[in-house]
Amino acid sequence: MKKLLNFNNPEDEIYHIFEDYDLGKGLIAIGDGLTMDFIVATGNVNQDGAVSLSFATEIPADKLTEMFKHSGDIQTSPGDLRTTWHLTNLTLSPEDTQHDPINTWPDFIEELPVHNWGQYETVYYSFVCAEKDGTITGTLNSGHIVDMNVKKGWNIVKISTSEDLKEMVTVNNIPANAFFHYGWQIIY
Repeated sequence: MKKLLNFNNPEDEIYHIFEDYDLGKGLIAIGDGLTMDFIVATGNVNQDGAVSLSFATEIPADKLTEMFKHSGDIQTSPGDLRTTWHLTNLTLSPEDTQHDPINTWPDFIEELPVHNWGQYETVYYSFVCAEKDGTITGTLNSGHIVDMNVKKGWNIVKISTSEDLKEMVTVNNIPANAFFHYGWQIIY
């Protein structure tokens, strides 16, 4: 867990500045979208900011959609493949009651951004649940090229954005340099 202090445009000298987690141990809940009306995972953060999660084993049918198909030029196989799309809202509730629950940045797991002479790259990770094995390919309206092989159940999705490539793929694990983060301040 990290605290995001600054968030600027990628072209700016400062894009992200993070500080170490400082809220003490607490509870984490991941919900579907911004409503948190269905909790898909719960977990703990320890005093040092290390996170552990347990995911729901059952997803209600009404939480599975063909949303990918409506988000660009996307093909799914099988054609009726339904997923959770993105489950992106994380709520942090520290045990220290002086803090209210804190919502993290929407894509909630991130590697440190890469900067190189004005170019930038961000890498986020999200979780998608699929009702059965299948593939999701094509191009999203955002320009991201999608090449996902999903299995029934939970899948880790890597979302990369750079000057040269926008990509969304399934991966087997999250690298050690990725982290949850919370809070932000926009600097003008």
